[in-house]
Amino acid sequence: MLGKAGLVEILIEKLKNFFPPTSIDPCLQVDCKLSLLESRTQKQDCDLDAIDSATCALANVLSLHTPNTIRLLAVGGLEVIFKIFHSHSYFLVDLLDFDKEIRIRGNAANVLTNVLAAMREEGCLQNGHFGKRLRDNETNKQLQSLAPALISLCAASLQSARRAAALLLGNLALESELRVALGEGGAIEALWSAYVQASDKDQCNITLWALSNLVWSSRANQERCGPFLESAVSAAYKSAHTFRQPQKWTKSAVKHNNIVLERAWTLCLVANALYFNEPNRARLICSCDSIEKLVVLAGPYEPPIVREPALRCLISITSTYRGVRRVVLSDYNSGACKTFVRAISENAYGAEGVRLQQLGAAALANICTSTDARKAV
Repeated sequence: MLGKAGLVEILIEKLKNFFPPTSIDPCLQVDCKLSLLESRTQKQDCDLDAIDSATCALANVLSLHTPNTIRLLAVGGLEVIFKIFHSHSYFLVDLLDFDKEIRIRGNAANVLTNVLAAMREEGCLQNGHFGKRLRDNETNKQLQSLAPALISLCAASLQSARRAAALLLGNLALESELRVALGEGGAIEALWSAYVQASDKDQCNITLWALSNLVWSSRANQERCGPFLESAVSAAYKSAHTFRQPQKWTKSAVKHNNIVLERAWTLCLVANALYFNEPNRARLICSCDSIEKLVVLAGPYEPPIVREPALRCLISITSTYRGVRRVVLSDYNSGACKTFVRAISENAYGAEGVRLQQLGAAALANICTSTDARKAV
């Protein structure tokens, strides 16, 4: 309704008044220094409250609404959002405005997150012009240039800004080219630091989701995540609840349990980092008790959303003879094969049960490649 009434166009026009078109490439504006007189003039003309309100309203009106995203792209709104990230000299009249600058960049990150999500929707991709924008070379360069601003936003004082940065980094990481560039820019370390310092479980889950996206199918990013893997497994195990009997987990109970979701996303990060990465596998094989913790997390006491990534971790580790010996033949892991058999015999309905059965069978298949381990099976 608001989009049809022209709200998107009005908001973009307002922002264009604060960030007029320039002949300078947006990707290079970070390195450009305006003269003192020009800087003062622009700061006087800049109404931070108006920019804050406009970007916040724009993020809200674009949320889960592809038609409004198309309207924003049609009037050049994407270029304006890029300028907000790069135009440092437009902000900070004094130190009292520092939080406003952070909030504005957080709003801009939310706008870009909604744009990227909508550009992947079928309705938007069917439109040839807009659908190609996401993989356009110029747009990719502009998105890559956001890395320094987003990484600094991960350490912002405002929780909403840190959340917005993690959401945008997670969405950008869905593109393989951007994934590598973000990793090189330090996104892995920044997000892990944000996760360790986060006090809100929702923020933890978003940050872990972004990290798991960055690590997927990128050997360089997997290596960057290597030093955190043992800590990640320990964190997942520490939050686990122990029951005397296997627990019945309903989807609604899991969906609203942030502690369980954090455990699941932590293990998903570890599983992605271990995938076809021998150095990371060796880290966990040589660790004191990481394998034992993964075996427990893959057991029937956990919900399927946690068991699945834990089984994926164990499949990666048992893909080598050294890993098989560590998982099965260790004196501390006498129940590992029993865990895999229980996964195969999982009677849960739907795709979750089938997935657990497949993963349990794959783990046992890896184990059976070792003559010594077959007796344990």
